[in-house]
Amino acid sequence: KLQLQNLKADIYTTHQVSSVMKSHSEVAALSDNTSSDTSVIHIDPNIKHQKMWGFGAAITDSCLANMDRLSSDQRKNLMTKMFDPEKGAGLNILRLPIGSNDFALSGYSLDDTPGNKPDPKLKNFNPDHLQPLIQFANEAKKYNPHLEVMITPWSPPAWMKDTKSLNGGQLQKKYFGAYADYLIKSIRVLQAHGVAVKQMSILNE
Repeated sequence: KLQLQNLKADIYTTHQVSSVMKSHSEVAALSDNTSSDTSVIHIDPNIKHQKMWGFGAAITDSCLANMDRLSSDQRKNLMTKMFDPEKGAGLNILRLPIGSNDFALSGYSLDDTPGNKPDPKLKNFNPDHLQPLIQFANEAKKYNPHLEVMITPWSPPAWMKDTKSLNGGQLQKKYFGAYADYLIKSIRVLQAHGVAVKQMSILNE
């Protein structure tokens, strides 16, 4: 049985409108006291199953925008609480989006073309949107040198899809190779700037 007596947990509350952290409440005390209506979880450390890779967070455009609103001291404090293994949560996984996502400020890929004109040679590939992510990842690594990165695209470039849209649709088979090259180019840009990619998913969810 996991002993909870005298352990404490911090409680953070976010605002319904602003995604910036709103308040830090009084510390809540944990206890082993249970009633008949309480669910009890028994943990046996001697029984092992799969190995946990770790715990982490996804960094999106809106997240970066809110981080930029913090003062230098606030940002340092938040980064410490998120990534520092000794003084904070010690998050060791960072998921970076390739192109826009649910929490992007606009819709884009890293190879947008006028009128969604096909670009199988990726001549229009533009990694500018990766730069803020690269900066954040390298900053986070200063707090946790063991940080590992995975990347996830939410959509291929619109011109690769049958709908010519970032929303919905299917990747056309004739662009399978171009999409693979697109992901490889993204990884190489990250690696060239000190961000080694440990894992990649072909698409979100």
